[in-house]
Amino acid sequence: MKKIYSTLAALGLAATMQAQIIVFVQQPPGLSGSYAFTWADPAGGWGTADLNDPLNAITGTAAFVDDGSAADSLGCDTLINGASVAGKIAVCYRGTCNFSLKALMAQNEGAIGCVIINNAPGGPVGMGAGTYGADVTIPTVMISQDAGADLKSEIEAGNVVMFIGAINGAFANNLSVYKADPLLARSTAYPAALCASATEFNVQPGAWVHNYGTSDQVGVTLSGEVVNGGSLYNQTSAGVDILAGDSIFIDLPEFNQSAYSGLYTMTYNVGSGITDDLPNDNAFVNEFLIDSIYTLAKLDANEMPIPADFYQPSGLTGTFQSCVHFRDPNASRIGAMGMYVSVSASAADSVTGDLIEVRAFEWNDVFTGLADATTDDLNEVAFAEYTYADNALEGQLVYIPFEQAFQLANDQRYLFCLTTYDVANFQGFDNYYNYEENTLVDDQPTTLVDNAGTWAVAGFGTDVPSAIGVLFGSADVSVQEGANAVDLTAFPNPSNSEVKIPMSGFSGMADLRMVDVNGKLVKQQRVNVGNGTLVVNVTDVAAGTYTFNMNFADGRTSAFRVVVSK
Repeated sequence: MKKIYSTLAALGLAATMQAQIIVFVQQPPGLSGSYAFTWADPAGGWGTADLNDPLNAITGTAAFVDDGSAADSLGCDTLINGASVAGKIAVCYRGTCNFSLKALMAQNEGAIGCVIINNAPGGPVGMGAGTYGADVTIPTVMISQDAGADLKSEIEAGNVVMFIGAINGAFANNLSVYKADPLLARSTAYPAALCASATEFNVQPGAWVHNYGTSDQVGVTLSGEVVNGGSLYNQTSAGVDILAGDSIFIDLPEFNQSAYSGLYTMTYNVGSGITDDLPNDNAFVNEFLIDSIYTLAKLDANEMPIPADFYQPSGLTGTFQSCVHFRDPNASRIGAMGMYVSVSASAADSVTGDLIEVRAFEWNDVFTGLADATTDDLNEVAFAEYTYADNALEGQLVYIPFEQAFQLANDQRYLFCLTTYDVANFQGFDNYYNYEENTLVDDQPTTLVDNAGTWAVAGFGTDVPSAIGVLFGSADVSVQEGANAVDLTAFPNPSNSEVKIPMSGFSGMADLRMVDVNGKLVKQQRVNVGNGTLVVNVTDVAAGTYTFNMNFADGRTSAFRVVVSK
């Protein structure tokens, strides 16, 4: 069960400028490197110093706390090994009590920082300030369960030395291109029907390159490579000199293709020929999928958006709505079919019985950029509601088809929104991508947030894009409603092993998505269809009724039900 939740302040018209904060293991060499983390941010009610300020960085030896509990210490009670953690970075496990109590127990014994190891698979989670957050002044971070397992024996041996904080001036040679620095593709997934040529879809690579070290760097280059099957683009800039503590924006030639299909991986690398003291931040990877989905979030192995963290506005008293902005000059080629969304609940609550809604609006306000953007003229054009039958789908993507699909209009602004009503609900967001540089260049909205009628057109910030996914299909939405529908017949139906789908008359690439009665995505395949028969293995699928949604490269779609028996 996924429990990742926190409150954030909507940022209005501007994103906050963040330093590059890291959790970096310096010793032992075999475990040296940066580790994924979340941190106790004073903006969330903690009394901790702002880690964006390099003066608040800490370096110390890691030591496990001991509060007298039988197993791995949770740090929920007064520590019995205060002398062992004094002057060190205290380490404990997530569980039983809130994060702030663990950090306070370590702080009371003289620890200079606190590392909490997640007790569940997946990445570290957002940490609410809880009861004692305002009293905690030491830097407090969470790392993943896997990272904790890797470090455990070396921490017990006293061999782990960690750096926590902003890296400015912390190392002699330290070039960096971080997630707020590069220009990204316009989204991480975009409809293929709108990417028919180099002019319709392209990426302008470039990035800020920082010299966070104390030594000047000579001949610094930025390179970019795009891979889809093979390498399609590989460019390196001319060398430039960057003084210690300075930065420069480096442009690369435009990436474009005459036609697009599938997943593209764009990798930035920075270097100067000198061994970097912190090589972990010398590269950044941006993936973008040209298919039938639109999203701003990082994609998982099934090419679906990842709801990595779950947020709600601080001080939420009622309706919470998050939206993604969409506009394209050729949008009339596609129809909007439905949305992929995710909701989690606070620790003491469940999503069982909770009603959520998805809707699409024509955004008719006239504005030039974020500074003058308003939300006074929204015309609802699609709607659907969904009620969680139980808590099994908490934190997972759920597909909700619109009650009526609709064809988009060229160059019309749209908002695709998820609405929740329970103040215990938190909506899914991404924590990997930061659209700061894109927003500075384009001056257009990405994610918006509505807190009980008060809109923030910049949402929670460019580094917290929504994990909403919008499914697009044929512009002829009458096909989706039954008239002139593409008719596919699966057999045997019911089946307990394989489902066969005759594909006579079809060719090219197609996407197959199999969803259960609750809207949960169960299976996804990208296939190259011909006049033969598509075979889908369902031996690993539980008994039940499933909807198969087929989306073809030529815009045709089909939906049919299959019963899996066991």
